[in-house]
Amino acid sequence: MSQVENHGITDFKEIISRVEKFIENKEEEFSMPDVMLRRCLNETWFSDTLAWLLDPKTDDELGVLFINNFIKKVAEKRSSEAGGYKRRDAFLRFRDQKAGRSVTGDQRFSLKNAAVMREFYLSNYDSRKRKSSAQFADIAVFDLDPGDGIFLTIENKLFSRNHPGQLENYYKLIEDKFKSVKVREYIYLTITGEEPVFYKKNDSSDEK
Repeated sequence: MSQVENHGITDFKEIISRVEKFIENKEEEFSMPDVMLRRCLNETWFSDTLAWLLDPKTDDELGVLFINNFIKKVAEKRSSEAGGYKRRDAFLRFRDQKAGRSVTGDQRFSLKNAAVMREFYLSNYDSRKRKSSAQFADIAVFDLDPGDGIFLTIENKLFSRNHPGQLENYYKLIEDKFKSVKVREYIYLTITGEEPVFYKKNDSSDEK
């Protein structure tokens, strides 16, 4: 097993240890035998929990450990030859020298001041129709540092799938509103790695 793999396992064990310690402290603080943060296994529960883990400023004692490892995993996936993902300067990369922002070594982001928001509002105004509509990104993680900023969008589809135009609208709005941010990365989160549904233009059917 490589040193990189060992390091990843060590980080994972540390994350589990800190979460367990946090729960134990809450059990003691509220004199409860068990702590149930949520009761229903649904997308809202998973999104709330993921946002909580990603936030470096919560009181769960994880700090930047979880968010650093999450971003590293995204970069690894983006750089995977098997994945066939697009490579752009505004995307993340891991190790190789192709397009993208490296996340390893001294290139690691400083994310202690990153903000994490659930149901991040993205306004969509059509000047031709003079009509606006509301778009909400499931989870947004951002640090708008002028020299080395990042805007990470996560769409949680564990038990559902994207509807026509949803992901395209997110992408266009973020690319327009946050084009000055150096890194803009997009994550489609599923249980077993399913790809988004690709719809025909002007078609609301399930056909890709």
